[in-house]
Amino acid sequence: MRYATVEGLQKPVSRIVLGTSSTPMRRGENCDQILDAAFQGGITTFDTARGYGESEKILGDWLNRRGLGKQVVVQSKGALHGLLGNTRVKEKCIRADLEKSLSALNIDCIDSYLLHRDNPKEPVGWMVELLNEFHALGKVNLFGVSNWSHTRIEQANEYAYAHNLLPLSISQPQFSLAEAGRWTWIGCLSVTGEKNREARAWYAQTQFPLMAFSPLGGGVLSGKVKSYDLPHTKKHLSLAMQTTFCSKDNIERLKRLEKMSQETGHAPAALALAWALAQDMNVFVISGASKLQSLQTTLSASEIALTEQQLLYMNLQADTY
Repeated sequence: MRYATVEGLQKPVSRIVLGTSSTPMRRGENCDQILDAAFQGGITTFDTARGYGESEKILGDWLNRRGLGKQVVVQSKGALHGLLGNTRVKEKCIRADLEKSLSALNIDCIDSYLLHRDNPKEPVGWMVELLNEFHALGKVNLFGVSNWSHTRIEQANEYAYAHNLLPLSISQPQFSLAEAGRWTWIGCLSVTGEKNREARAWYAQTQFPLMAFSPLGGGVLSGKVKSYDLPHTKKHLSLAMQTTFCSKDNIERLKRLEKMSQETGHAPAALALAWALAQDMNVFVISGASKLQSLQTTLSASEIALTEQQLLYMNLQADTY
């Protein structure tokens, strides 16, 4: 496992993060086996959210029973938009979500707290001030955002520096080898593709911590989908992820992963995660593995060293590797 330090946290942050949006976690089922295996495999960072059903409660219960509160990084999120797109980026909603998260996790302080969505119509100042208030009260160690553009992050941090406040420390957009097309999830933001080249350049230049959600392109690069049997195997994906990620180019990327998998022995999913971790940005990948085999594949990604030619080949920028 590879680790990094994030300013504001005393604990090491694993480059591979276990996400808790899986169906078993959301339903409130006992997930000790996968959580134990993740920690034993070197994962020290766990990502959850107020909008993930019972996941916070399950994670908090596991942490307390195992006595791991001082050894792991807990990251949660609030202010998720409503199902009909109604924005919840409001002070009342953010305050309520934080308190509910602290209660569900059964902890006094969340290591990393993110705003789950953005509302570009809202000025950034009051949000920065509110997050600083949470820090001053000892309820969060550091804070950041999910699905915010890099320009909004810059605006927020400029406000923070101008007012002697703590800045945003982490960003959580979608990032993967697979390019995101049209989102059906309201308020999501990706930094993939040509149209987001400027955003990736900013992340590379600033080395601002980027925690990538859906690093397997909504599952299209997970190994469940087969390029040679797309009509049948794409059924493993939700209709939303089929719409967003099942493009011709992404299926070609999958085909190349399958070829490399046969020749290297590494699973396609592990190769795709290794590609994300090899970028010149400060990338962490959030894995939603809910089964031990998938988790082991995820963990193996940290051991794969890809050549520059392989990276180009995987992303359709070279014909051979």
